[in-house]
Amino acid sequence: MLPALVLLSGVVLGLPVFLVLLAAVLSSTLLDPSIPDLVIIQRAFAGLDSFPLLAIPLFVLGGELMVQTGVAARIMKLATLVFGHIRGGLALAVVGGCTFFSSISGSAPATVLTVGKLSGKSLVDAGYSRNFMLGLLLSCGGLGIVIPPSIFLIVFGVVTGTSIAQLFYWSLLAGLLFAGVFAVCAIIYARMRGFPVLPRPERAEFVRVLRDALPSLLIPLLVIGGVSSGITTPTEAGVTVIAYVLLLDAFLYHELDRSKLVRVFRDGALTTAKVMIILSAAAALSWLITASGVAAGLDQWFGGFESKWTFLLVANLVFLVGGMFLDATSLGVIVGPLLVAAGMQYGIPPVAIGVILGVNGAIGMYTPPFGLNLFVAPEVGGGSLESTVRTLIPFYWVSLLALVLVNAMAVLVI
Repeated sequence: MLPALVLLSGVVLGLPVFLVLLAAVLSSTLLDPSIPDLVIIQRAFAGLDSFPLLAIPLFVLGGELMVQTGVAARIMKLATLVFGHIRGGLALAVVGGCTFFSSISGSAPATVLTVGKLSGKSLVDAGYSRNFMLGLLLSCGGLGIVIPPSIFLIVFGVVTGTSIAQLFYWSLLAGLLFAGVFAVCAIIYARMRGFPVLPRPERAEFVRVLRDALPSLLIPLLVIGGVSSGITTPTEAGVTVIAYVLLLDAFLYHELDRSKLVRVFRDGALTTAKVMIILSAAAALSWLITASGVAAGLDQWFGGFESKWTFLLVANLVFLVGGMFLDATSLGVIVGPLLVAAGMQYGIPPVAIGVILGVNGAIGMYTPPFGLNLFVAPEVGGGSLESTVRTLIPFYWVSLLALVLVNAMAVLVI
């Protein structure tokens, strides 16, 4: 009871996630002196003792490099030219930009900030409402949890023993389905409201922008194609991306200088440190849940439903509600193994569970009170938390529609 109270209190007080998780673990050791402190430390470090986790700092560094070398800006410029002359095309460009940048950053807040800074002002200047711009950015920015090389997918694959290559492949399809639902709804809404369109670009301008952005378009193929085909491991794909971006900048873009390189390594190190600390704390808490017998009780409860659809409904609710308070990566470490074990009793493969949880995690990124995307909203034109949440209400309904479709795909196709 005390660990749960500590966990809830820490979240409500807005403490850092890793401190909340560690406090819950330490409170348990106070209640049960038979648990040696050394074991908790060992389990925390064991949560990081996995070679595939090396992919996380590599992809984080690659994402930072792509921002500083102008890769994201070139892609957004191309998307705007391709779709801008269509009614609702600018909104479609934002969806496409979020999808692309998610595939190179693996981080939802980073996706919101990057795409928001590149396209948020242009949307408003073109006549789109600020509320529509903000809702679209925050919701589609959640794709950073779903689209490979998502940090969540790598961690989920490690803690559950699921093939990361398979997670990448099926999550890509789920992410494209999620983005497709938002794209269709955005176009319908834009046409209903009569939002303006941009002039059709000149052929010469289009060719110039396409030629400039074409090398950048190959980056997702290096990651997703290489890992899904088995040519590279996730770690090797991360190295490949870094090398490719550095070569692009050296021979084509010439954007990097000493100050930008320092910023890349500084921001990459900070992001990686945050993720790793959360992982170690979540691993310790996950072990404690198992050792205390709570995991066995939950596994029995999850296995007692009449059908797999009932189980899926409960699993979705668990992750949706949990995502309001904790990030997807922490939840994946804590409850991922439990849901995978229960899902196999209903004939649901671990890959399907990972895909479904990823989409739930994406929705949790912009769900109050602690969705991380909500806290970067002011930097892309958002107001107070209350006004931002009101803005997002229509987008929550679209998200639930996408979630239902992804659940159906995961169970019937995978």
